Amino acid sequence: MSLIKPRRALLIDLDNITYQDGSRVSAACLRGRLEAVLARTGPVDHVLAAGPPSTVARYLAELVELRVPVVTSTSRSRKADTVLIERAEHLISTGYTEIVLASACGRFSVLCGRAGVSVTIVCVAADAVARELRAGATEVLAVC
Repeated sequence: MSLIKPRRALLIDLDNITYQDGSRVSAACLRGRLEAVLARTGPVDHVLAAGPPSTVARYLAELVELRVPVVTSTSRSRKADTVLIERAEHLISTGYTEIVLASACGRFSVLCGRAGVSVTIVCVAADAVARELRAGATEVLAVC
């Protein structure tokens, strides 16, 4: 019997969770969404949010208040999803076995189907999750 505790990470795609009906949500709305994501996710060993500079700047106060670490994606080739996928791959290589993604973007499907790793999607609208991500994820949870 293994006594090693599973290590969990929450990765938040700010661009993905800050839009509704084609427009950016208010800071108050994002705060509510982030609080719901954090509550639904439960205890984690690592948290990181990523987004382009303009998105991070717009919602920085809410991220700071909720103590969510954030990085900016600085170029077209290193968008938030790329930054978060790279972080997830690093975490998996260091022994993380549970990745929770606050995103509905299909690019994250590359993280699914790895032996010994579960990928849970926590999203605003379950019906908005990309088909390939939904098919590969261990679980899809809607928060709003």
